[in-house]
Amino acid sequence: MPYLSRKLGFTLVVLLNLCLIAGCGGGGDKAPSGRVSGSVKLNGEPVFPGKITLTSATIGAAGSADLTSDGEFTFEGPLPVGQYKVYLTSAGLGDSPPSENPKADANKGLKDVPQKYQSETTTDLTATIEEGKNTIPLELSP
Repeated sequence: MPYLSRKLGFTLVVLLNLCLIAGCGGGGDKAPSGRVSGSVKLNGEPVFPGKITLTSATIGAAGSADLTSDGEFTFEGPLPVGQYKVYLTSAGLGDSPPSENPKADANKGLKDVPQKYQSETTTDLTATIEEGKNTIPLELSP
């Protein structure tokens, strides 16, 4: 019996040390992040349907959000703070409103949007995300 007791005691000490090293129960520091929403307009008119995408090569983060019929968007979760490139893409077929020709609806929203805003490599739009709430109003120029 004393052998079992020593073995159990040793196991408990090892487990306790592992928890202390791993930080059991400690929340740890989270990277600063912000909530993002805004609107996209071209010549004063909302851009719809489509998606807005933010990418950052420096922090390796990206996110996208659907544009509503008012050209507004809200990212579901927070994004890490930092500088982002902003570009638009067509809504996927599963994202487009029902119609007799979903492909036509998916491309309709961006048909008037200049091509430079439709690619990460050609866009000149940027956004800086800070901690807390971020509202990004985008007015695209032809």
